[in-house]
Amino acid sequence: AALAETVAGAAVGCRNMVLITLGTGVGGGIIVDGQIVSGLGGAGGEVGHSLLVLDGQPCTCGRSGCWEAYASATARQGKEAAASHPDSLLNRYPALTGRDVFDAADDGDAAAKAVLDRYYDYVAAGITNLVNILSPEMVLIGGGISRQGERLLAPIRRYVAVNCFGGTERPQPVIQAAQLGNEAGIIGAAAL
Repeated sequence: AALAETVAGAAVGCRNMVLITLGTGVGGGIIVDGQIVSGLGGAGGEVGHSLLVLDGQPCTCGRSGCWEAYASATARQGKEAAASHPDSLLNRYPALTGRDVFDAADDGDAAAKAVLDRYYDYVAAGITNLVNILSPEMVLIGGGISRQGERLLAPIRRYVAVNCFGGTERPQPVIQAAQLGNEAGIIGAAAL
């Protein structure tokens, strides 16, 4: 998917970039000097399993505190907020999803807005780590949550600019939504 974005998507011509996909997990693809970073056994780019919170939330991989446990979707945080705020609009959804959290925030729910603000910080903290390690030209965000557009991207850009090593004194990567959606993987495979 990351390769696809460099040949036919939002990162055409970019030789150093990171693609993050936000969905049921946090996926990643890294392109350095125009090449996929595949790592030992093809496991390179598993960015969702980098540590974000020491001794944090359990992750599906068996560890605790992985970035994926905090940034894969807003539903877990939404359910916690709904339980602690009985009057929240979050409680109107029997099977609360990440999309429902955005909808409740759109309807003015304070608990949902707080969940989103924290969620943006979690996503941005992981991206900041990648920026500090790789210093890419571009970071693309894909997955269903990327359809939130600037609502998602603007707070992430602000966080990264302030919190990355060197802050606003260093060149900042372009941070934007991926373009190719669900077709990215097959386009990337064809590009290989």
